Amino acid sequence: MKSITAFSISVILVFAAFPAAGESKAARPYAFSLGAEAGALYGVSREILYDNPDGSRRLSELAWNIRPLWFAGLSAGYGPRDPLKQSALYAELGIRAGLPLVSGRMEDRDWYPVVRPLMGPGPLTHFSAHENRVQTAVLADLKGGLSWPLGRGFFFRLNLGVSYMFFSFEAWNGYVQYGSNPGSTNQICDPWDPSFPKVAVSGRGIGYAQHWLLLSQGFSLDFAAARFSASLSLSMSPLIACYASDLHYAQNPPFQTGEYISGGIFAEPAGNFFFMFSASTGLGFSVSYRFIGGSRGYLIQEDFAPGGTVRTKRGYVAGAAYSALSGSAVFKIKL
Repeated sequence: MKSITAFSISVILVFAAFPAAGESKAARPYAFSLGAEAGALYGVSREILYDNPDGSRRLSELAWNIRPLWFAGLSAGYGPRDPLKQSALYAELGIRAGLPLVSGRMEDRDWYPVVRPLMGPGPLTHFSAHENRVQTAVLADLKGGLSWPLGRGFFFRLNLGVSYMFFSFEAWNGYVQYGSNPGSTNQICDPWDPSFPKVAVSGRGIGYAQHWLLLSQGFSLDFAAARFSASLSLSMSPLIACYASDLHYAQNPPFQTGEYISGGIFAEPAGNFFFMFSASTGLGFSVSYRFIGGSRGYLIQEDFAPGGTVRTKRGYVAGAAYSALSGSAVFKIKL
């Protein structure tokens, strides 16, 4: 089956690359393009636990810093060979995979609700920092829509898109900075102070994974000339779904959570610039900033006690967020 699929793809590419008899490339209104890129992400992915379902006060936050995440990617596109001539449909697909390396650090913060001298909720009480080891990172984006010329080298595009992101992290080694504060949330704590001793820890502490699914709408303003092309775009949506899970290996007994999260706001401004060496090959640079915030949902916690697993469901106290700046160099071939 794999050999048949590979052969089919090869045949499609061959027929797409070479025009039919008597037909030149310039005569075909549409063209395929293939691209390869390499770049880096710089940002943070957040795991959030709120104090109660109706409020916005955070009880805990794990910030998985991505600083940086190196990646490589492939892309494919189908659209008008000359977008300045007439209105046309287009589609684009891109897939990126991150390298499994240490990427910054994971910072764990807690705001326990009872703080001496009984000042009420608010002050930070617990802090720890650990290596953030990226296990897996995959980002896939598919979008398509309509483009039409505006004149003087400009054209405008509207699109609908779907994006999927998967991140898997592990926190290793590092230190905890708790002072004399207890581990139970219903006991009195002192406000956290940077003078608290840093107690070293070793080994694997926490594993965390996020699956994001984003449905969006967007637009772009593009410019094309003989050798140069450029684009500025914006995509936005409240249609967000996320499943996140974490496993606390270092706890005794260990526990894990599954978090079912939705809503919030997604926004991504982006831009790119290309220089064409010939009619079919070009090299460019792409930059974007992706932001997801305000997503919330419920969690299911499983405590692996010696007497059996205890399962607890808590509604609308789980949260997740993501923000990252991305930059890459891209090589493209137009068929």
